Amino acid sequence: METDNETETETETETETETETETETETETISPNTTISITKNLVLSNGISIAAESATYYVALYEDEDCTILASDVMALNYAGASSATVSLTGMEAGKTYYISECDASGNAVTLGTTADGVVYTPEYSGANTIVLENENASVSASFVNEYYDMPNGFYYEGSLTITKKLLSVDGEALDSDAVFYAGIFEDASYTTLSDRVEANIVELNLAGGSEISQTVSVSVAEEETVTLYVTEVDADGNPVAGASGFLYTVTVDGSTVTLDSSNLTATVEITNQEYEDVEEESEEYEETETESETESDAVQTGDNTPIAPYMSLMFLALGVLLLGGFYRKKRV
Repeated sequence: METDNETETETETETETETETETETETETISPNTTISITKNLVLSNGISIAAESATYYVALYEDEDCTILASDVMALNYAGASSATVSLTGMEAGKTYYISECDASGNAVTLGTTADGVVYTPEYSGANTIVLENENASVSASFVNEYYDMPNGFYYEGSLTITKKLLSVDGEALDSDAVFYAGIFEDASYTTLSDRVEANIVELNLAGGSEISQTVSVSVAEEETVTLYVTEVDADGNPVAGASGFLYTVTVDGSTVTLDSSNLTATVEITNQEYEDVEEESEEYEETETESETESDAVQTGDNTPIAPYMSLMFLALGVLLLGGFYRKKRV
């Protein structure tokens, strides 16, 4: 016959065993190798990308579809002259479904937002706003957008400028190289003031063993504004190199002046360098010519360039005197 004490002991043992099993199972499903990345983009209702000069939003993961139970920390999405921002977190539970939602700083889900100047926006998720980590090493990315129904204050259109660099040989053939070149983006046609309207105003163009490279930078364009930019090849400090001493290429810029506005937010520029005729070979030929000239001037002379006519006249005069003297001597005899 079991006593109450025995029954209590068995119950406690079973409870402890169940608790330990649950703890072990929970520990086994959480992995520090899981990674979740969440990106939010800013767009107008017509789908055009816009950027914020300075803005902060928040996002979090939730346990439930209604996004009421937090499953992660609240994470800040900071924008500084950008149209997108990304946050990442690790160590989430494998094999579990999470729900993404924009939220406020306290973790309350946001389904309809308003900017400081009253512009309404909605978070829009592509498909379901869910993330599933399939295994303990899973790495998952997700994205959503804030869709604005008007242009908020402190926001602007994000244009793009693509610069392509090509390198050609003397013969006009593509020339592979490891050289690094630079393009400068300026406010003026004289290339004196670098622009502050672009993501980077000195753009590195590293051929990295090839003959062609393209880089794209973003351009800020305010509403109802036209932006004109001037592009040329420069050195690392932003000084134009066309015709500069020691730069061994011709510089041709196709589309050096670009204009962007809300209806035209993309532009392209192509910079082509072509080798001059072999400068080194020409230099060697010049040096050889100079050396030959110096050798000829320093060599022992085999003839005399001194004028001899006066001396010949004196010689004939002396000869005449001698002959005349001999004639008179003979006459006296």
